[in-house]
Amino acid sequence: MSSSSLFSDILIHALGWTVLHSIWQATIVAIFLMIFLRIFQVRSATTRYWMNYGALVLVLIGGIVTFFSLYSGVVQNPLA
Repeated sequence: MSSSSLFSDILIHALGWTVLHSIWQATIVAIFLMIFLRIFQVRSATTRYWMNYGALVLVLIGGIVTFFSLYSGVVQNPLA
């Protein structure tokens, strides 16, 4: 069984670009989180926990949105 029979080229293309885009998206979210935590000087551990949790969820949602936008874009325009 070759890898091309397990996964389509379109899926592999979308997953690869999603990983690359997720790196810069996560970096931007982390920078904004760091700035926000420093400006407002959040001292409560519970508040910091939920803010970090929200940042992780935002990164996850960004990755999912990126994947589906890339995957649907390639499926709609397979010659690109």
